[in-house]
Amino acid sequence: MCEDKKEGKTSNIESLGEVRLKKYRLCMELVNVVRGTVLKRYKGKEELLAEQPVDSKFEVYILTLCCEMLTEYCRVRYKTTAEEDEKLLKRKNVKGRLRFAVLFRLEAKNIVLSNIKYLKLLIQILKKVKSKKRFKETYMEVIENLETKEEVNRNRRAIRWYLRSYYYFFKDP
Repeated sequence: MCEDKKEGKTSNIESLGEVRLKKYRLCMELVNVVRGTVLKRYKGKEELLAEQPVDSKFEVYILTLCCEMLTEYCRVRYKTTAEEDEKLLKRKNVKGRLRFAVLFRLEAKNIVLSNIKYLKLLIQILKKVKSKKRFKETYMEVIENLETKEEVNRNRRAIRWYLRSYYYFFKDP
């Protein structure tokens, strides 16, 4: 359990066990574990499953929770931001073990930050989706403030497994 010494709060992401994040792909295992954990306490629709997204409002809640957990993990785990690490690497007096440690820490942060970005993209896509008929058209739109037109295809490849399962199991309201 990760503890924040300033506020005494604990991070829930480490209580989930080992979850391996990848830089260019959304971690479906994280989403499924969080969904399964929340479903144990959820009092709502009966047909919700831990492995499959069914209800759009519930999925937005799950994705928001995952995003908050990763953000909190980053805040507690790393004392510096990615921008500060990049500035540190540009200095000429950083050599050897320190340079390697900062590079390693920066790459770890970038992996977590990329998963946060994918979760935010999914949240925006799910908020826009109204029916299966317009699903592909909706998810291929550029999400303002999160991506450029050039990044759309790469980002959709990173979240494609979630989009496929959502499309397959999504029930129109």
